[in-house]
Amino acid sequence: MQHLTFNDNRVYNISILHYVTAAIVFFFISVLIPFNSLHFIGHYFHPKVLAITHLTTIGWISIIIIGSLYQLVPVITNSKLYSVKLGYISYCLIMLGLFVLTYSFWNFNVGLLIQIASVLVFLGVCFLFFNLYLTINSAKEKSIELDFIGVSLLWFWLTVFLGTLLAFNFRYAFLNKDHLYFLKIHAHVGLLGWFLNLVFGVASKLVPMFLLSGKLNNKIIKLSFYVLNVSLFVFVIDSVFFNGLQRSYFYLSVVIIAVIMFGTYIYQAFKTRLKKQLDVGLLQTLIAFILILIPIVLWCLLKFKTYKSSDVEMQLNIALVYSILLGFFTILIFGQTYKNLSFISWLKIYSNYPTTIKKPMPKDLYSNKLAKTQLSIYLFAFIILLYGILTSTSYIIKFGGVLIICCALLYLANVFKIVFHKPIIYKTIN
Repeated sequence: MQHLTFNDNRVYNISILHYVTAAIVFFFISVLIPFNSLHFIGHYFHPKVLAITHLTTIGWISIIIIGSLYQLVPVITNSKLYSVKLGYISYCLIMLGLFVLTYSFWNFNVGLLIQIASVLVFLGVCFLFFNLYLTINSAKEKSIELDFIGVSLLWFWLTVFLGTLLAFNFRYAFLNKDHLYFLKIHAHVGLLGWFLNLVFGVASKLVPMFLLSGKLNNKIIKLSFYVLNVSLFVFVIDSVFFNGLQRSYFYLSVVIIAVIMFGTYIYQAFKTRLKKQLDVGLLQTLIAFILILIPIVLWCLLKFKTYKSSDVEMQLNIALVYSILLGFFTILIFGQTYKNLSFISWLKIYSNYPTTIKKPMPKDLYSNKLAKTQLSIYLFAFIILLYGILTSTSYIIKFGGVLIICCALLYLANVFKIVFHKPIIYKTIN
């Protein structure tokens, strides 16, 4: 395979492709929510809810994460991306599989079509894993950030593998426990193994860097790595071979400890920062880490059986999932987009200009006013949507969804503003 440098146009292009695709998919997700508000009331195992959930987890969150990894991993490893061709192959397979998968769930076609879709996504993830693993393996020095990213890719592979098994289990029913049992394992591995490890790894590198933080205690972030992954590994083994879901409250309590450890590390980064004024990207990152308290509270309500009705339990389950996907992860992605995407675009456009020439800063590539407006509206929309789900009120869910459409358009406008930025040269610095 031909190795590629961080500044190679092809690496930049494939990264941008993922960012733009994710922004467009997020807009389509926002459109689907108000038109399917009734389906967010009731059991989470509903064809429309499953379709929107997979569109969110794969097409929005995972795709934008993959795009950022194509730029970030070569920087952390101080090496080259193994192959951009594998990146395009992976992208095509995942996106094609995702659209077929979404169509299959939407129409609840659980036959050959959903099996083909799951295999396509699985093959795409295999190519992704191979590509990034070889890039990580070329690193001369190991780091805790690479450990988080590397193990997250393993969990991603396992998540999609379990999803593929579930797709075939619809017709052949070969799993030794019921379908919903393994669906819960699939969801836990994806949210905690793939997403949470990735957040810990990327944020532990980028947040202190953007904040210009002082020296941090790396022992606590290393400890959170082992607490999170050992507990998740034991949970999977216990759940697959025994009846571990009944003990999920114990394993998730340990995961919460890992989250608290990571939160302590991020708090130290903010406390020791030299950059006192937070831009809109870092502000959204901080808000996202605060909002992680919402799914923790909802999980506690579920585990301690604070409700009397099964209907309340179903709404708590849906609210829990979407407080993670549309709350914590989405707002974190918004914030990191304005930091990462603007930086890599700025680097691509202006890195070869002489230092004697005054150039715009990365934050000048997007509209700060649009970003702040988007953040304000989205926080309100998220609260409205969550309230609508918890109270089983269709018109409130619909209203929240309409507000999210407005936010998606503002976000999409800023993404395109960054991507299609034309060089602006001011005056020569004397």
